[in-house]
Amino acid sequence: MKKLAALLFMGVAASLAGGATSEQLLFKVLETARRNGPGNVLISPFGIRQCYGMISPGAGPVTGAELKKVLGLEPAGLPDMLKKVRSLRQAKAETKFSSFNTVVVDKRYTLKPAYRTAVEKQCEGTIRQADLKKAAESAEMLNKLIAQQSNGLFTNAFDKADLKNEPAVVLLNVLYFKARWAMTFKKEGTEKRPFTLADGKKKEVDMMHAKWFVPYYNDGKVHGIVLDYKDRRFKMFFLMPVDAKTPLSAVTELLASQGVPALMAKATQERKTAIRLPKLKLQCSVDLVELLRKAGMTAIFDPDRGAIVNMVERFPLYIGKSKQVVKLTLDENGTEAAAATYAIGMVGAAFGPPPKTNTFHADRPFVLVLTDTETQTDLLSAVVMEP
Repeated sequence: MKKLAALLFMGVAASLAGGATSEQLLFKVLETARRNGPGNVLISPFGIRQCYGMISPGAGPVTGAELKKVLGLEPAGLPDMLKKVRSLRQAKAETKFSSFNTVVVDKRYTLKPAYRTAVEKQCEGTIRQADLKKAAESAEMLNKLIAQQSNGLFTNAFDKADLKNEPAVVLLNVLYFKARWAMTFKKEGTEKRPFTLADGKKKEVDMMHAKWFVPYYNDGKVHGIVLDYKDRRFKMFFLMPVDAKTPLSAVTELLASQGVPALMAKATQERKTAIRLPKLKLQCSVDLVELLRKAGMTAIFDPDRGAIVNMVERFPLYIGKSKQVVKLTLDENGTEAAAATYAIGMVGAAFGPPPKTNTFHADRPFVLVLTDTETQTDLLSAVVMEP
């Protein structure tokens, strides 16, 4: 049985599945990743959907059901995903957003016509051939594509070892995002401040300061702020427990149950908020095979089932390796983000009146979400344990 190689690259569709949008379902994936270890976790919900969205037209009934249940993905939802991507590409000039899809097919194999059409028409993906047996040469080709599409943020995201088992197909999505805050932080206001880690130890970090009228959310258990970018359709939502003793899962579970739009709608700007945010320069690597298995996807990774039956002529495929690497830079001016994800296979509580000035000091672990409010698409979500 031949393997499938799928590579997704970010940098970030809401179909219904079990009553929850795909955005909400992916916060469950974020919470699963958070529980895997004590460090920072960054994922690109957009990137995962783009990669596995390209897989969905090739899935058999079992894998198709898993994709719908865990990620909210199904072929019928691809036109809606494409509509959202096209809308994101219409962002104003001050925002740099790009999303690139391609399927690289080993020259020994042929894509099924219906699958090729779905990728080209519904995912706006290009189809190209390569000799994937030549691992070093193919890895170099993929890395050049990734570097070009990520504005140089990734130069060696793909390793030739990823192709050592001669995969049949590589699916690649590259997304890049860069934008300036609507209100920039003053650099002279940035100073060293303590950040309390999960184990209670303190670390000195560069902390940005401001006091602005911004949307402030507080349900008594979780509170947060919303910061606009210059193109105000894009926003970043910062959230953390009100009480330091409350586990961070309270935030991810709230996002999974209610979603970003519902929570943002409850945020008010009645008072100024005293803000402290750490500057961030983070990179995180997540094993998606392990993560998605824990979330309930198993058939797609099973070599004995070969559950991807509608992609390549004559050969059922499965995913043997899948990974996402995300980079995030956040400073006084704004945000730059990219992520690389690949899959390689073989054939609240009540609270009293708010103070005159709200306070949101992200000086302990917190969650952030980069979202596009126009399409209600989450490009990036992160659990920041240590800046």
